[in-house]
Amino acid sequence: MKNSKIPVVLTIAGSDSGAGAGIQADLKTFSSLGTYGTTVITVVTSQNTLKVSDVQPLELSIISSQIDSIVEDFDLKAIKTGMLFTPEIVSVVAKKAKEYKWNKLIVDPVMVASSGDSLLKLEAINEYKNNLIPISFAITPNIPELATLSGDSIISKNDIKNACVDISKLGVKNIIAKGGHNKSEREATDILFINGTFFEYSLPRLKSSNNHGTGCTFAAAFTANIALGKDIKKSFVDAKEYVWQAMSNDLLLGNGNGPVDHFYQLRK
Repeated sequence: MKNSKIPVVLTIAGSDSGAGAGIQADLKTFSSLGTYGTTVITVVTSQNTLKVSDVQPLELSIISSQIDSIVEDFDLKAIKTGMLFTPEIVSVVAKKAKEYKWNKLIVDPVMVASSGDSLLKLEAINEYKNNLIPISFAITPNIPELATLSGDSIISKNDIKNACVDISKLGVKNIIAKGGHNKSEREATDILFINGTFFEYSLPRLKSSNNHGTGCTFAAAFTANIALGKDIKKSFVDAKEYVWQAMSNDLLLGNGNGPVDHFYQLRK
């Protein structure tokens, strides 16, 4: 195998035709941060900044064979999941993760788009909890996703921490609760739960509608940072700062929740 100096990462996720989220956001993030991104497409969506108008999951066999093809040829340093949509797809990904003994699997439990459209069938939640989350290196839910996984309502910061503790009992040791949905705070605070302890990091809340794909972008940035050899805290902080900077740069695209600027460094 060739000894490349560029870390190779994999995203297993859905395609966003508007290119602000999903596979497209992941690849832009990977490239921006100096890693080489490979892909396994799970779902094709007809989507823009306003809405998700159609969703078509791929056959399980082609999802499985995509994974096999990537693993056969690339030395993966980290893997992330995004939109998996159905319990059957979650199950396939979990089986492949076990087969290939992925120890740097980052699960972003994508459930709802920024437009409010559903990106996960409810019956897939148990599959996440029973098979995928327990074998994950880290998960990166936002507050609504955290509440769904824990089964508890989340209002306060203590609620977030309690939910992290509950979910950790499934077997995952590292949980990042993305705090962007907590509009009651002047700052956007993300919480990292790592081996039983909490670490918080805050940045000023941006008054911006450029939030399409922010969750995918954060998880992809965290994955890239892990692949680059950064420790968990550094990967977490740098991923948050990357998303904050990308949101700060308005591309003026679309009529709804616009995409972030993944390549803001090139336009400075």
